[in-house]
Amino acid sequence: MTNLADIIQYLETIAPLDHALQGELRGIQVGPQTKIEQSKTTINRVLIATYPSSRIAAMASQDKANLVICYRPLFAAPISSLSGTDLVKVRLLSKNYISVYAISSSFVGAQDGLSDALIQKLGLRNIRDFLSRGAKMDVVRAGAICTPPEETNHSGFANDIATKLDISNVQFTGDLDADVNHLVVVAGNHFGEEDIYRAKEEGADTALTGEVIPGIRRLAHEKQLNLFEIPPFATENPGMNRLRHQLSLEFSDLKITYSESESFTDFLRPYSESMA
Repeated sequence: MTNLADIIQYLETIAPLDHALQGELRGIQVGPQTKIEQSKTTINRVLIATYPSSRIAAMASQDKANLVICYRPLFAAPISSLSGTDLVKVRLLSKNYISVYAISSSFVGAQDGLSDALIQKLGLRNIRDFLSRGAKMDVVRAGAICTPPEETNHSGFANDIATKLDISNVQFTGDLDADVNHLVVVAGNHFGEEDIYRAKEEGADTALTGEVIPGIRRLAHEKQLNLFEIPPFATENPGMNRLRHQLSLEFSDLKITYSESESFTDFLRPYSESMA
């Protein structure tokens, strides 16, 4: 029988704590906190998702899963009290003895992690590792420098991204007509200021990542680094789905399912009355 401690040990092997990109919360957020308690907690069914939303909590309860493994944490920072939907979600999880484990940014640059799965999904050629500042280490792997499978400009590549990731929009900063030569790919929303400078030093002309803050977008423009921003969860879903396959091979006695997290935001372009 597989227990919670077994699964945590495996997750911390493929995504070591020291490889975190940011000092965000990871590990068990709901459920047994000590190794002794975790070793006594038998896991029967696992639900994997990018984000532990209320829908995921309800699905875990309905499917009788007693472990949810997610990429984004239930809480982004330590909290002293619960209210609203957070309180309802935690009560539902606790009532049904469902533990929640957040693998977080340690899984972004891991071998066969989020960035590698995204690169494979897009059919890109992985040239070499791309390093970034870590939360505990000076540098950790965050993604890779890649080239597209065939010659294309940024406009054509945007269409390719949307098709392969099955998304309705791609946010872009830069020159649509310029060719895509070498691009940095980092899954999630961790691409920062130092990464822009490092990407330019590595000879990249383009970066592809998740959502960034406005200041990063402006700096990319100033440094002439073309920037693709993919909607929330879309850069992370391929890797979390891959994690389901990895866990299924490692723990063949478990029933492991995956539920994709979808972005609930879309970009709308206003139109004039003459276009109606």
